[in-house]
Amino acid sequence: MLRISLLAGVALCLAAAPQANAATVNLSGLVLNSCILTLGTAGALRVSSAGTTLSSEEVGGLAATLTIVATGVAPQINVSAPTLAASPVSYGRSPTLGLRYTSLAGGNQAYTDSSSSYTANGLLDVLTFNARALDSAGFTSGTYTIATTVTCQQ
Repeated sequence: MLRISLLAGVALCLAAAPQANAATVNLSGLVLNSCILTLGTAGALRVSSAGTTLSSEEVGGLAATLTIVATGVAPQINVSAPTLAASPVSYGRSPTLGLRYTSLAGGNQAYTDSSSSYTANGLLDVLTFNARALDSAGFTSGTYTIATTVTCQQ
């Protein structure tokens, strides 16, 4: 009988043993939509041998590059119409402007004098810009700047 009691006592102790504790572990984070724009290379304009085209694609010219790092999903890239931001005072005319760009994340715009936009298919993008100014009367000596503004929104 002592044996039965001892076995019953062990079984009772095992049944009364505390259950294992459980805890839920949560890991959370907040993603804020943002875009960081960094100019990689400033472009350089050169005049054509005929003197009627000023372009980053002429011999000695250089395309501009801009890097975009975004968080969130599918950033919308907006590019403003090109403007003649600087020219010699003696120039005094309005050339026909054009801007074109390509990007690693799907942007591809032929020369245009209007604003444009595209939705990037990635969160990292590098845009390459070329610009030109056309004037059949030619360009006077001095410094010229063609500018555009790029914005990124989510």
